[in-house]
Amino acid sequence: MYKDEIESFMRTPSCRGIHLLGIQDYSGQGEALIGFLDSFYEGKGFWSAEEVQGCFSSMVSLAEFEKYGWRSSETLEVDLLVRNSQSTYDDLSIVYEWKNSAGKLLLKGQTNTFSSNVGELTNVGKIEFGLADLHNEKITLFTTVVDKEGRDVSKPNSWSFW
Repeated sequence: MYKDEIESFMRTPSCRGIHLLGIQDYSGQGEALIGFLDSFYEGKGFWSAEEVQGCFSSMVSLAEFEKYGWRSSETLEVDLLVRNSQSTYDDLSIVYEWKNSAGKLLLKGQTNTFSSNVGELTNVGKIEFGLADLHNEKITLFTTVVDKEGRDVSKPNSWSFW
């Protein structure tokens, strides 16, 4: 839930940043199990440090899609966006991968190059995947990273589909 809510806000063009009030459980006079960290600032196991960095770095690759559960007869359409709070860049691209639950690479691609200004949400474009060949896959993972001339400028961000 956290990742969906955060990324929904990050995809809003007027977003200028985000602040999370409660990332840690509160164990004061009453118990409030609200955060993705326990009261000792240790992860609870459902969101790794790498996944947190994927949607909280100064440059974040974002994907907008209709749903998480798909039928093999459908075509998955993904809008790719970049939230840039780092610096102005030219000649960026998004590298994307589609893997099955065993980690086998099913598809890899790269968008056309684009420019991104500080403080802006950049719409990179739309990609489509025909899911007919994935009818035996249970869970697949879609990962994106912002790339500049072969060097990653963002942390990887990923989403699971069923």
